Amino acid sequence: AFDAHGVTFTITSSDADVVAVFDDLLVDFGSAPPSQGTPPIRFGVEATPADDSDPTWYRVTADDDVVYASLIEGSLVSHLLMNVNARAAAACRDAATVPLHAGTVAGAFGAIVLPGASHSGKTTITTALAAGGHLFVADEVSRLDPDRLTITPYGKPVALRSASVELLAPTIERLRRPGSRFEIDERFVPPSELGHTTAGGASGTTGRITVEPVEVAAIVFPRFDGSGPHRFAPLGPAETLERLMQCTLGDASTPVGADVFRILERLVRAVPGHELVYTDLDAALAELAPLMAADRPLPRST
Repeated sequence: AFDAHGVTFTITSSDADVVAVFDDLLVDFGSAPPSQGTPPIRFGVEATPADDSDPTWYRVTADDDVVYASLIEGSLVSHLLMNVNARAAAACRDAATVPLHAGTVAGAFGAIVLPGASHSGKTTITTALAAGGHLFVADEVSRLDPDRLTITPYGKPVALRSASVELLAPTIERLRRPGSRFEIDERFVPPSELGHTTAGGASGTTGRITVEPVEVAAIVFPRFDGSGPHRFAPLGPAETLERLMQCTLGDASTPVGADVFRILERLVRAVPGHELVYTDLDAALAELAPLMAADRPLPRST
């Protein structure tokens, strides 16, 4: 069984290709230890009856309840992982921790949290920083501990759309290989494969992923804007708090509770916040380099 922030699950299928792709991509979720409590969620993935259709369509169940009645093969991985993320976020809330819709990478002085909406560029920057040699912590569901203000590791593979694949393929070997038939919507890379390699295939560093929670050192809200202009600016605690509340994962119909508000308030008073609007990935990484450096401790307030 795999483990996603305390949600244990298995994936079974009579289609050997389905089993192989999930065994390959979910390697960094780690194996959940045997439990005497709640058994793992059993995801079943089976091809739906069709008249020799190409591509194949699949039905996904969880403990025999239908999750997706019919998914085209190219969307199978992205949608099943979306469901796992939602369950992981709910488990975080049940454990009185705060699930942030954010990527997290660790530098010399702690974790840089990159919250944002879908299509903001947070996964692209998280992946680029990890491929550049920094420590991968999490993507999509960054679990904030309310007492220690740390982010817990989350081994879900990063999900990259075509524009990001083109940008990152020179440094990530997997992206230079053809994807499987299950990766039409997005390409996926396990965090342990985010080490740097050259386009010519020369060996480089392997991906470094943390196994221990990392204290938050800074919060950066990225947003890609192809029309410009580029901007990197500090944010005050009040604006940082407001934006963080919008990046807290939960039921859209349920407002952020007072307990979560107080946790996030403590966080924004303890670490600096920034806004990063970027038109070019290299320029964005250059702005973040001082936050990741070993010789420049970040300012902290009380």
